[in-house]
Amino acid sequence: MGKLTTYLMIVTGILVLFHYSGIIGADEGSAILSYATNPTNLRNLDISDIIEIAIQGAVASAISIVAIASGHLELAMMSAVAIFFWNLLTDMLIVYNKIVAVNANYTPIAVILIAVPFIVLLLVIVDWWRGRDT
Repeated sequence: MGKLTTYLMIVTGILVLFHYSGIIGADEGSAILSYATNPTNLRNLDISDIIEIAIQGAVASAISIVAIASGHLELAMMSAVAIFFWNLLTDMLIVYNKIVAVNANYTPIAVILIAVPFIVLLLVIVDWWRGRDT
């Protein structure tokens, strides 16, 4: 689990860097990132954010209950990773759209910045799932 944890921390750091540099604005991105980086936003919950967090919580709870009932505790851990991955994907797509909006010639750079971390993260998750993570 060493590679997975390390890589998740690196990708989370990149995401937070995008947020604090202003690329991902306060009103953009996933609700979880918005509330984690600025807890005072919890006072002004939008209905869309409530729905997003409720759906993610329901999915994580359902996967965890099924995983615990079936005896596969790894699935419960993977539900948290899957929700993190979904939020990361939505936030990185915002970064991609902003890079392309500045200049369409930057599309290859944006694809490299966005696609490479996801491909590597997916490979690390598959290695961890198969037990080859050292």
